[in-house]
Amino acid sequence: MIKLISLLVVAVFMTACSTLKVSTDYDPSVDIKTKSSFAIVHKSATDSLIIDRINAAIKKELTAKGYKQAAQSDADFDVIYEYGSKNKTDVESNFVPIGFFGGYTEVDDYNYVQGTFDIRMIDPSTKKDFWTAKAKNELDTKETPEERTKYVNELVSKILEKFPTK
Repeated sequence: MIKLISLLVVAVFMTACSTLKVSTDYDPSVDIKTKSSFAIVHKSATDSLIIDRINAAIKKELTAKGYKQAAQSDADFDVIYEYGSKNKTDVESNFVPIGFFGGYTEVDDYNYVQGTFDIRMIDPSTKKDFWTAKAKNELDTKETPEERTKYVNELVSKILEKFPTK
């Protein structure tokens, strides 16, 4: 019983520490069940190592959901993704009371790098999005290729979590 409670506490703690925020949107008029194949299209080729990791992660997630990868000319939908980062600063102020009628304001700032990752599913015949996901996360440096691959796999898995299974 103690082990079960400990496991639950660790799981809740790990979930609470996650800064990844994912929002999804879709077109309810599109019947996704009629789509069975996809092609991965990326907008830029700035870092082929990252692109290879992202492509592999997307392929893994979509094939696990029952979709098949195809040539772009034969695919039922295109998967387009974009990623980027920017420096951000959060400022927090707290009033610290001193005595009955006074006090001062403490201001703390926190600098970090925010990563963004967007995935769009597009119908090639209409060129319109039918499902989108946008993710934001505070980036953390990964030291090894294995850590980077694991991070990309987890990120893509979380982003595509709500994409329908075939």
